[in-house]
Formats: sequence, structure tokens, C-alpha cells
Amino acid sequence: MHHLNTSILVTTCKGYGYIMPAFIAMWKKYWSDCPFTLNICIDGEFRNLATTRNINLIPRENDPGYIDSWIYGLEHIDSENVILMQDDFIIERKVNNDLVEAYCNIMNENQNVGFIRIMPFPEPIGHIHTYNNIQLKQFNKNERYVFSFQACLWKRKLLIEYFKFIIEKAKKEIIKEYGQNQLKIWAADPKKWLDLFLRDIHNPEGHGFELFNLFPEYIYLGFFDTRPKLDKAMICPIPYNPTAIWYGRLTCAAQRLFKKEQISVETKYSQREHFYHRIIPRYYYLFKQLVKILISPFYNKYKKNNHNYSKNID
Repeated sequence: MHHLNTSILVTTCKGYGYIMPAFIAMWKKYWSDCPFTLNICIDGEFRNLATTRNINLIPRENDPGYIDSWIYGLEHIDSENVILMQDDFIIERKVNNDLVEAYCNIMNENQNVGFIRIMPFPEPIGHIHTYNNIQLKQFNKNERYVFSFQACLWKRKLLIEYFKFIIEKAKKEIIKEYGQNQLKIWAADPKKWLDLFLRDIHNPEGHGFELFNLFPEYIYLGFFDTRPKLDKAMICPIPYNPTAIWYGRLTCAAQRLFKKEQISVETKYSQREHFYHRIIPRYYYLFKQLVKILISPFYNKYKKNNHNYSKNID
């Protein structure tokens, strides 16, 4: 039996498995009372990763590719709902268990809800739905990033169907654009599937758009917050920095976090620390506003002079 018909799925591979001990360490610290089973779909030497209560390994012989790994993991769990997370979503603060459980209840009691996005990147912009005093916004059909790999509570079977659809769609696109022989070559390179997938999901007419056509009976909801806070990642129900690995390298923010938490992560692929790495993540918006205030008098003067100059020429 699964708590509230829900479990959690994380997939990783031998190339990024080095981050899993840190993921679990922070999980234990900030979500020690997690009522859901954490399923980790993994291959390589990390299949022997030490686990504890409520952590279950789904071992694979090899890495079949990014999307196929998700399908493999989803088909090896039997909960009705699943919280989809990635291996580099390192929880940094206490998880709001009550709100996560409330989301699960909403999913169980409302069969027309296809998913509830937990991480507000981006926030939905549709109208507000209220369930037992909990407000969620709806994703519109024309929004970008309707689909996202950020933390999200899904109906499991819907997600399996969706992933299988996009694989078949990718195959048809390859045959149409490159021919049957190219399909055989790309089938041996799992990264190609991810490239095709990412190219489309960020397009309003891509896979996010097709969710509405494939499953018109569902609505898609997400967490939102109206408070003027810069770091909304840290006030959502599962607070984590949206990525700890960027283009295959451990980010500077993640390195600082692990140093602060005294967690050792062994990898030779890390970003180099620069001054702007500390400024941009949390203070970029404030910096932009300050620059705007400082230059606005000069810009307005320039604009006025330029307008007068153009007027004289006319």
C-alpha cells in the first residue's frame, strides 16, 4: 500500500550517480518524515547504493536513454500517482509535508487533474482553482513549459502514455526528415532522443501543447505564490535549487551548498567559481533594477535629445 496512492520516482545513471549520496543525505536531513516511498531508478556501480526505510532501488542493467529510463522506472512502481524528481534536485530546506499531502488528496479526489507542478518554474498563468482552501493555478493551452522536468505530482499512467507518445512521435520525425536508416543509427544513441524531446517541449506547438490534445479530459495545475519574493524555489512545498548539474558540471551553488553541509561529492566535472556565480543567482534582479534607476536620467535625456534631433531633420 502506498501512502495516499503516491510514491516518488528519481532516475539517474552512472554518469551522474555520483550525486546520489548527497541527494539522499539532504533528503534525510530535510525530509526525514517523508511518508512516501522514494524509488531510485539507477544503473552502473551505484546500483548498490545504501538505502534506508522508504527508499527503494530499481536497478537497471544499463542506461537505455533519458526518456526510456523514466518509462522503465514508472512501469516498475504501482502507485496511482507519482512525484517526478531528478537526481540533482537537492533539497535545501524543510519540506512542507502537509501541503504535499494536500496535493495528493486533490489528485485522488479529482480525477480530472492530470498533474500538479510543485516547483514554480515557471508559474502557471491561468485561472485559480480552490480545493479546501488550497489555491492552484491552471496551465493554459498556449503556455510554454506546460511540460517540465521540475518536481511535479503526476497521474502515473498518464505520464507513461505521454512518454511513449513522444518516443513514437520522435521516430516518425526522424524517418520523415532523415529516413529509416538514420532511425536505426539514432536508436543506438539515447542522447538523440533527449535532444529531439527538449527541442519540442519548450515550443508552444510541441509536446506541452499536445498534452491538451492527447488528454483533453484533464486539467494541469501548479503551485504559485503572489508574495514579492525573489527566490520562489525556496518557498515552494519541496524547496530545492532547480538544478545542481548544469551541462554535465556540478554548479557553483551546489558546490557551496555541499561545502556548507560538509558533504563530499567526488567528481572532476565542476564549474569554476567566478564572482558572477555568487551575484547572479539571487541578486540579478536587484542588480538590474539598480542599474535601471541609475541610468534612467541619462537615458531619458538621450532619448529626448535624439527625438529633438530627428524632429529638426524632418
